[in-house]
Order: sequence, then structure tokens, then C-alpha cells
Amino acid sequence: MLNPSFVENTTFAWTKLIEVFFFLNGLYFFLRAHDEGGPSAAGPLCAASLGAAALAHYSAGPYIVMLAGAWFALGRTRWRDPAFWRRTALLGLIGGSILCTWLGWSSANYGIRATLFSNTSVAVPEYVHSHRLLVFALNLRDTVVPQLPRFMFSEITSQSSPWGYWRDWFFLLYQQNLLLAFGAVGWLVLARELVRSARSASRRSLWFWTFFSGGTILLSVLAGGERGTWGCANVCLQGIALLGRAFLASRWATLGRGWQLAWVAGACFDLCFGIGLQFGIQSFALDRWLAPGTSFADKALSYSAFAMMNLRAKMQRQFVFFADAIPANNVLLLALLAAILTLAVLRVGRSRQDAR
Repeated sequence: MLNPSFVENTTFAWTKLIEVFFFLNGLYFFLRAHDEGGPSAAGPLCAASLGAAALAHYSAGPYIVMLAGAWFALGRTRWRDPAFWRRTALLGLIGGSILCTWLGWSSANYGIRATLFSNTSVAVPEYVHSHRLLVFALNLRDTVVPQLPRFMFSEITSQSSPWGYWRDWFFLLYQQNLLLAFGAVGWLVLARELVRSARSASRRSLWFWTFFSGGTILLSVLAGGERGTWGCANVCLQGIALLGRAFLASRWATLGRGWQLAWVAGACFDLCFGIGLQFGIQSFALDRWLAPGTSFADKALSYSAFAMMNLRAKMQRQFVFFADAIPANNVLLLALLAAILTLAVLRVGRSRQDAR
């Protein structure tokens, strides 16, 4: 609820989180299939979920490739068993059949070339093709390492509005850097908990998660295509980010008091600068409070070209936000937010007591 990357993706109309929903379903049934060993419904459900994930967004590709590799690696003791290959073929047919519903329609309407080669992972400028390895290395660096000073002055954030500048700066950091996708402090908590859980994990489990997570990150950055100076976490790494947040949530009760307080402090920072700033500007609330009397045209023109592009799209397509349809009193909004946060704190307290 207080993670900027998650909130930004749930409030922007896109298909990435729909893909993540199907991918996480597929991952769950993948683990179930290997835990159960023999034939079960988990395998076909995994294949169907992954096929639906690929249908929703191409960013499912790296996850499917790594799970396919893990399927063969974990099942290597059964390679001489014909039943293993029959089952593998069946799962491939299930997932492929779902994906082919779109491939067939798109090929019939747009042609095979446009269907297979218009994706941004393939359709990149010539200079990217000639320096693909260098582009990959730089994208990987910027995706994993937040280089904050280098981004203080950027064409993307250039605008006359000071609060608009900071909104765009924080937005891009939270969206496109993998570490900050877990929160300003959340990534530190995640790193600590991953080390702690690795000490008690089985060798098989440790191999799988290292192979799957590491390989998915590398393939996701490679699939990003063009050079992304802020990182590429927003393209194909939404699944890894959401999986990490779920892991973080599951470790709350095992954290010490100091780590819990640090995480809460980080979440408050994320709420103010990654969420509050975003919606305060999007609703023009900050302009009404900090620059009263400014005309709507001057307010809009004070923001970046990308913000103007989104605003024009909203107006041209006559999108109506909830706040547009039901303008609420500011005091009422603050009271509702305080009630939601209080409820969240009470639920955490009760779950901690239950754990004891």
C-alpha cells in the first residue's frame, strides 16, 4: 500500500501487472508440480497461467524461459523416462495454444513480420544492435545500482515547476531502479532477509531461487532493448519486484524492533515523496496551495513535456478520474487516509500478537 512502484503501476492503465498476476499463478503451480512429483493438475495449470501471462504482456518472456530451464534442470533424473517428455510436450501444447490465439489473430491482421518483429526488444535502432553488449552492461548497472547524483540534472525532469521536478525525479527512481522498487529502506531489509533465509534453505531450494531470480533479472534487462539511462526495472522486472515485496511481507514478524522501525520510516518517506507528491501534482492540489491564482494553462505548461503528453491524452480521450467526478473536501480525504493507515497498523499489531 505504501510502495510507490506498486501504486504507480496499479493507477496507470497498463498490462504489466496483469502479466505479473498470471506469472505468479504459474510460479505457484510450477512449485506445486515439483513438490507433488507425479502427474497432477498443477502442471497444466502452470502452463495455462504462463501462456496467459505471455498473452498479457511480452515481459513474461524471461520468466517463462527461466522456468522452462528450471523444469528441465530439476527433472534431469527423469530424462530417460518417456513419460517426462510426454508430459513436457503436453504442457508446451497447453501454453502454446493459449498464446497462439493472439499470434494467429495478429498474423492474420498485421502480417507475420509485424507480429514477430515490432516488439521493442527486437525493433531497436541500429546503434543498439552494433553495441548490444555495452548497452546491456550499462542498463544492468543502472537497473541495479541507483546512481543518484548523476540524475540530478536530466532532460526528462527538466521543467519550471520545482515540485514537478522532484515528482518526476522520484517517480523515475522508484519505477526504473530495481532496488528502489522495494522502497527507500525496503531493499536493505530485503537483502538482509535473503541472506538470513539462504542460511537455512535446502541446497535444492537455494539453487532454484538463485538460478531463477538471477537469470530472470539478466534476461529482463537484455529484453529491455534500447538504452535506459535510469534503468529498466519498469519493463520486465515487475514480477521480481512484486515477488520480493511478498517475501518482505512474509518476514515482518521475524524482523527485530529496530529493523521494523527503519522499514516503517522508509515507508513513510516513500509515501510522501513517491506517492503523495505524485497525486498532489496530478490533482493540481500543490499548485492550488503553493501557487494560488495561477491559470490552468500556466500550471500545465510549468510541467515536463511528458506530463503534458499524459495530460493531453487524458483530455483528448475524455478520461474522468475519481477525483474529477467526486471532488472531496481535503479534511475528509486526510481523515480517510488516517483511518486507512490506522487500520493497517492495527492489523500488523494483531498479526504480531498471533505469531507469538
